[in-house]
Amino acid sequence: MSTDTLANAITTHGDDAYLLTVGEAGPHTSFVTVRHTGDRISCHAGNSARTNVARVADVSLFWPPREAGDYGIVVNGRAEAGTDSLTEIRITKAVLHRAGPKLADREGPCPSDCRPLTYG
Repeated sequence: MSTDTLANAITTHGDDAYLLTVGEAGPHTSFVTVRHTGDRISCHAGNSARTNVARVADVSLFWPPREAGDYGIVVNGRAEAGTDSLTEIRITKAVLHRAGPKLADREGPCPSDCRPLTYG
């Protein structure tokens, strides 16, 4: 995949992702449809996810690889539950990620093939 922006990656993978939050009982995963604008992603989240966000604002979004050997998308951010079920996430990091050795032109601690995405 030759993309370096989150907008292009979402266009390729689609608007449906998994929202990962942390509650008192542990991790919680929700299937959500996202809208990306600049450094923010919004989605409608259920009651459990919104309760978790009120407790721990750090969340992740995950788009799985579309096929074997492809990249998945991982987005980390700080969430805030708004009106109704709308949740706003301020992006703090976005990467394409897949298993395999880190390419020679990549820096950072991840030993896998991670490619940072711009999102602003």
